[in-house]
Amino acid sequence: MPSPSPRRLRERVSDKAARALRRTKEQARPATARVGSAVKAPGARKPAAPAPVPAPQPTAAALPLVDRLLHDGDLPAAVLSQVRTWVAEGRPESAVSLGESLRTREATRDLGDLASGVAAFHRGFVELAWARLRELDARVWAPYAPEEYVRGGLRQDRERAVTEVRRLLADEPDLVHLGDWITLAGVAFGAGEHELADEILVLVDKTAEQTPDRAAAIDRRREWLRPWLQAEVGHTAPRRQRPVFAVMDYGHPQPSRGSANIGDHVQSIASLGHLVRHQGVRFHGEGDLVSLLERLASRTRPELRIDGADADLDVLTIHRDASMYQEIPEGTWTLCFGWFMHQLFKESYGFPLHDALRPMFVSFHCNKRDLLTDDAIAYLKRYGPVGCRDWTTVYLLLSAGVPAFFSGCMTTTVSTVFPELDERPPRTAPVGYVDVPNAEPGAPTFAHSDRAVRTRSFLENCDRAVELLETYRRELSAVVTSRLHAYLPLRSLGVPVDFRPGNLSDIRFDGLQGITDTAFEEIRTGIIDILAGVFSLILSGASEDEVYSRWRELTAERVAAAEQRLHAPAAPPPAIPEQVFEGVARAVSETETVAGSGGPDGEPVHVAVFVTKAEVSRLAPLVSSLREHSSRPLHVWILGRPRGDQARGRLAKEFPDVTFSWVRTGGLDRAFPTPYPVPNTAARVLLRELLPEVDRVVVLPAAAVVEGDIAELAGIDLGGHAFAAARSREVTTSGFHRLHGAAARLGPATDRSAELRRTAHSLHAFDFDAFSTDLLVVDLSQLAEQVPASTAIGLMQHYGLRPDEVLLYVAGPDRAEIPDRWQHEPTKDSVGDPLLVRWSGARPWDHDFAPEQERWQRHTGKPDQADIA
Repeated sequence: MPSPSPRRLRERVSDKAARALRRTKEQARPATARVGSAVKAPGARKPAAPAPVPAPQPTAAALPLVDRLLHDGDLPAAVLSQVRTWVAEGRPESAVSLGESLRTREATRDLGDLASGVAAFHRGFVELAWARLRELDARVWAPYAPEEYVRGGLRQDRERAVTEVRRLLADEPDLVHLGDWITLAGVAFGAGEHELADEILVLVDKTAEQTPDRAAAIDRRREWLRPWLQAEVGHTAPRRQRPVFAVMDYGHPQPSRGSANIGDHVQSIASLGHLVRHQGVRFHGEGDLVSLLERLASRTRPELRIDGADADLDVLTIHRDASMYQEIPEGTWTLCFGWFMHQLFKESYGFPLHDALRPMFVSFHCNKRDLLTDDAIAYLKRYGPVGCRDWTTVYLLLSAGVPAFFSGCMTTTVSTVFPELDERPPRTAPVGYVDVPNAEPGAPTFAHSDRAVRTRSFLENCDRAVELLETYRRELSAVVTSRLHAYLPLRSLGVPVDFRPGNLSDIRFDGLQGITDTAFEEIRTGIIDILAGVFSLILSGASEDEVYSRWRELTAERVAAAEQRLHAPAAPPPAIPEQVFEGVARAVSETETVAGSGGPDGEPVHVAVFVTKAEVSRLAPLVSSLREHSSRPLHVWILGRPRGDQARGRLAKEFPDVTFSWVRTGGLDRAFPTPYPVPNTAARVLLRELLPEVDRVVVLPAAAVVEGDIAELAGIDLGGHAFAAARSREVTTSGFHRLHGAAARLGPATDRSAELRRTAHSLHAFDFDAFSTDLLVVDLSQLAEQVPASTAIGLMQHYGLRPDEVLLYVAGPDRAEIPDRWQHEPTKDSVGDPLLVRWSGARPWDHDFAPEQERWQRHTGKPDQADIA
C-alpha cells in the first residue's frame, strides 16, 4: 500500500490516539484550572483561591501536543514534537506508547512508525529506529525527521541511506526544509561522505538564492560549513627546512561544537609556556601568532628561562578536533593535551590526528569508547608513552595496552608565563566566584563558558585568558570555582582557591582534586622537566627517532610506577553482615513449594523470577507462555515479597502441572546501610544460596512471554562460562562506561570511587560490551566460584554496586551471549520471529499501548488494542 501524503497524514488519527491526546491536554493544563473545575462536596468549605501565577508563553516547539496541533494544524509535526519532548524530559515510556497507539491502525501506521523510530533514535536504540524508518516513503520522513532517518541509515545501512538522499536531491528536494538540508550536509560530512555533503551544499546554495526572505541563520550556517567542505582531506605539505610546531586551537566544522570554554585557552597558554621559555628562538609564521608567542616569551619567569636556544621555528595553528581538514607540513610537532571530546556532527571523532603531525601526549584525557577505536589505540601506542591528565585515563590506556603515566594537568604550569607579583591583593579584597551557582550577594562573578569564545579568534581568546588570570590574581583575595581549569591555574598562580565541583568523584578529577601542595608541585615540576628535555631536541632540529627515544627515556620510570599502581591489591571488602546469613537461612527454610503433576516427562527446567508485590498478580501470562511451549516439566521459583496465599493458590489452580516455589527475600536488602532503589537487590547475587539444590536456572523478568521451548534456552552451551546474558542494545554499550557511572555515584567518597575505577581496569582490558542481567542462563555452582557471595556483598557494601554492576565488575567479558531470538526487547530492538519477548520501560500492563503488547494479551485472555480500536 503506498504511503499517504503529509497532508493526509495530518488528517488521520485513531480514536485511541485522540483520547490519548486529550489526556495529554488535560495533564498539561495549569493546576489552578484543574482545581477550579473540581466538583465541590456538599458542605465543604470553600478553599482559598490560589494566587494567580502568570504562565510563560511557550514557543511552538515547546507546546504540549494538542496545543501544538491547534497552533499550526500539523499532526505529524505535533506528534514528533511531543515525542522528542517526552524523551528529552525523561519520559520515554509515554513517547513509546504514543507511537504504538498510532501503529495499531492502518490509517495512522506510517505516522506511528515515524514516531516510534524517532523515539527509538533519541533513546539510543538505532537498530530499532532504522527498522521503523527504513521502509517509510520519503514523503513521510523527509519533512519531519530527515536527520533521524539519515543518521540511522548511515549507521545501519550506509549504502541505502546515501542512495535515498541522492534520490531526494534529484527528484524531491522540496520535501526537506532548507535548514534541514544544511543539517544533513553536516551529518554527511561528519560520516565521511564528503561528496554527498558537497552535493547537498550545491542544492542549499541554489535554493537559498531562490529564497530572498530566508532566515539569516541559513547564510551563517552554510558559510561556516563551506570552507570545511572545500578542504582537501589529509593534505600533507612537503617537509620544511626549519622545525615546525603546531599550536592546538579549537576550530570546528560544527558551529555549536567548537569550544565555548575559555579554560581551553588557559590550557593553551600553559602549553605555550614550555616553548617560549626557550629564549633566543625566532618564530616564523602568521603575524598574530608570532606576536602572541613573543609576548609570552617576554612574560616568562626569570628562573624558568632557558637561554642559548638560537633557533628558528615555524609556527602555525591546527584544529584539535578536525586537523585532517588542514594542510600541514610533514613532520610538524605538536603537544596533545586536554579532552578530545567534540565529535564531527555526532558521527565521528577527528582522531587520530593528521598524518603529518608528530604528537607528544601530555595531560591527555579520554574516556569515550567511540574515540578509542583500534586505529586510535595503535596511534597512541606508536607515539606513546601517553602522559595523562588524570589517573582514570592512565588506568584505561594501560588496560588497553597503551604505555601511559600520570602527568597531571597542563594548567598547573601556567605560572611559567606569569611573573611573581610584587604585591598580592590584601585580605580585604573581594572573593570571586567562577561558575558557582550560589555566589555571595554582591561578590564579583565570572563565567568561563561563553558562546562568544566560539566566534573570537584563537589569539583573541588567548589574550582574554591572560586578562582573566591577571584579574583573578591582582584583584581578588580568593576564588571559589567549580571549574577544573580555574582551580588548577589559580593554584599555580598562588591564589587561594576553593574547588566546588558538582561531583568530586567525576571521572576527570582523580589525582587532581584534594591533593597536597607537595603533590601539586610534583605535577608542575614533572611536566616542566620532561617537556624541557624534548623541546630542546625539537628546536635543535633532531630527528623523530631521537626525540621519541628521549621521550621514552624521560617517562620510563613513570610508566613503570603507573603499572605498579594499577595492579596494586584492593582493600579487603567488609565482612558480610550477620543478618544476611540469617536472612538467607530464613528464606530457604520458609520457602513454600506447591508441587505440580501431570506435566511432561524429564528433568525440570528451573526458572527464577524476581518480583515486586505489584508484579505477583501479573505472573500468569509468563507462566502460561512457558507452559504452552515447554517440552520438560517446569519449576518456577518466585523470589521477592509475594502477597501470600491468594496469589499462590490462584497460580497453583490455574497451572496444576507447574511446580511453584515461593522464596521470601524481602528482608535481605535491609542489611545494607543505604537502601537500594530496586527490591530484591541482595537476592539477585545470592541465587546459589537461595536455591541450594538447583544447578542451572533461567532468570526471567516478570514482564515477559516465551514463544519457544524454554528447555532449549536452559540447555544452551555456556562455553565454559558461568552464565549467558543478553547484550546491551544502547548505542553506548561500554561496560566501563557503566562502571565509571557507578564510581561517580560515590560523590564525596573519592578514595572509594578512585579505587573502584582502578581495580576494574586492573581486572579487564578496555573495553567490553555491557550486558543486561534481567535475563540470564546461569550455572549456579560455577557462578558461585566466580562471584562468591562474600565478594558480591562486599562490592555492594563497599562501592554501592548494583547486582548488574557486580557481574560487570567481576566477569567483564567472561560470559556467553544469549541468542538474539531469545532476548527480544520490542522497546529496544527489532527481531523477527522471536522466541522470548521481554518488556522494559513501557510494560504491557502499565500503558494502553506497548510494542508487541498483543503477545502478552494472548495469554491474559484480553483482546488486544488493535481489535478494540
